[in-house]
Amino acid sequence: MQTISLQKDLAKRIAEILLEEWGIEGPIHSTDVKKPSRPELGDLSFPCFAFKSDGYDPKDIAQTICDQLRTDPLVARTQATGPFANIFLDTNALAQLVCLQILDQGLSYGNSLDGLDQQVMVESIAPNSNKPLHLGHVRNALLGAAIANIIETIGYKVVRANLINDRGAHICKSMHAWQQWGHNETPETTGLKGDHFVGKYYALYGQKEDSAFRTYLATQGHDPASPPEDAKATFLAQYPPAQAIKEMLLKWEAEDSETKTLWARMNAWTYAGFDQTLSRLGIAFDCIYYESKTYILGRQHVLDGLAKGLFCQDDDESIFVLVDLPKQSQEKKLLLRADGTSLYTTQDIGTAVLKTTDFELNQSIYVVGSEQIHHFQVLFLILKMLQLEALAQTTLYHLPYGMVNLPEGKMKSREGKVVDADDLMDRVIAMAREAAEQLSAKRSRPLSETELDLIAQQVGLGALKFFILDARALSDIKYNPEKSISFQGRTGPFVQYTHARIRSLIRKHTDDPSFFDGLEIDFSTLQEPEEHLLLMLLASFHDIIQSAATKYDPSQITEFLYKLARAYNHFYSQHKILDDQTPKPLQIARLALSHCTGLVIKKGLCLLDIEAPEKM
Repeated sequence: MQTISLQKDLAKRIAEILLEEWGIEGPIHSTDVKKPSRPELGDLSFPCFAFKSDGYDPKDIAQTICDQLRTDPLVARTQATGPFANIFLDTNALAQLVCLQILDQGLSYGNSLDGLDQQVMVESIAPNSNKPLHLGHVRNALLGAAIANIIETIGYKVVRANLINDRGAHICKSMHAWQQWGHNETPETTGLKGDHFVGKYYALYGQKEDSAFRTYLATQGHDPASPPEDAKATFLAQYPPAQAIKEMLLKWEAEDSETKTLWARMNAWTYAGFDQTLSRLGIAFDCIYYESKTYILGRQHVLDGLAKGLFCQDDDESIFVLVDLPKQSQEKKLLLRADGTSLYTTQDIGTAVLKTTDFELNQSIYVVGSEQIHHFQVLFLILKMLQLEALAQTTLYHLPYGMVNLPEGKMKSREGKVVDADDLMDRVIAMAREAAEQLSAKRSRPLSETELDLIAQQVGLGALKFFILDARALSDIKYNPEKSISFQGRTGPFVQYTHARIRSLIRKHTDDPSFFDGLEIDFSTLQEPEEHLLLMLLASFHDIIQSAATKYDPSQITEFLYKLARAYNHFYSQHKILDDQTPKPLQIARLALSHCTGLVIKKGLCLLDIEAPEKM
């Protein structure tokens, strides 16, 4: 069911007035209707500056709009202030419109059909199968999941996809290390989670290579702190394990059975670990692509491009393309190495085609870090050069995001280099458990151990998700666990606590979940400014979702939820709801307003994959 949009409906009405009274044609968009800078100027405002260029007086147009809107049942009064048509909405009519719609639609409130018959794929995470997920993957996963949820809410059919980078020299490093130093141990024999087990060997290879390189530099009389530019390449050319890695990759691409068996075994360990981590985060995918499969298709398209004269072949038989990007010098981009092995770009060509072969996509969104902006500019240009029929109807879009780190010295991973996703979740859940225990101790009936465990999971993960999604995608952020877990300020726990407070209030009055169904509610009793502000916020939910979907920006949802929670808590502190001195009709109206606020908070949190606790 389509949720009403005050701004959209008002824009439509203003367009009708302009046509009828002034003969001005053309659409007025919902974004043209603004919220005034100060509350005393109204609830909504329409600036008329743009009409001056067509020879009209903006003040006269503003006055006409105000005159015509005064009879609208939703409008309490209007005021033309210079070129602005300011509109004040009637609290009773607003409550009737908004609350009854929320009570009727429930968690479907805010939905629309704007994206009907459109299919979009959102690809996120794209981890390597040689190490566990880290904090960067967490931001990627949360951003991709939230965007998928938001655009699905406005009617798009969404395919949630993951691409696993499961082939290449980096994968062979962990395989070689396990062969050399693993002594046939397994995740089961060591008690390690599968991805951590494989990651241990990838790190071990790196440590041994670094140690050997330092020794090499010393034997050559070089300063390890500032080695010659070509020292590493010279070292690797004669370092036996590096040569073994190259041979292993060639064997892998040649379908050597022994190499493929080891590769499949170690990947299976990693995938089992990924599944556990993603399950804890609440992340699931509709389909998973593997570089080991997509690179073959990509290589074929590269060879086809060479045959068509789109690409070039070097003297060493490597294949490259000359790329011309706007405002950049021409670039030589390698597509296939001299030995015939593939690169990331080769794989990405194949993946892009495979996606549109599997699904009829109107758009394919790549959620990948901002350091890959140039890569995707080149990739999209290469795909355009190839003029592939499979991609003809699909818009490709790269959604970049910034770096995410922790305060120095906090929660380092087992390897001491990156922030491990599992360690991070353990930490924030433990912190949430401690906070929940402190709150529980103040209750007349303390929470049970089972309730505390549930709240710790909900609040800990909610704190992590809200903090990360509260930043604009391109912003670099420093995740502060202590700040994120706070019950004060712009945090997930603050919003969750507001929802729990509302649910507690409702339970004090009724245990019947259908209590509000068909209930006669006198919304005319709602006349306080705090009630009006809540209603205006609830009414704006559809437009917030629409804007967040259009801009791929979940931070608009976090901002809205914080404002709504803050407004409700202010209302709660200023006005009695179930007090004996509050008239019964007003009690019911305020209870309904509270219930509607709780539903919208829950819906907003759901868009971010955050649970809304019943108790805290």
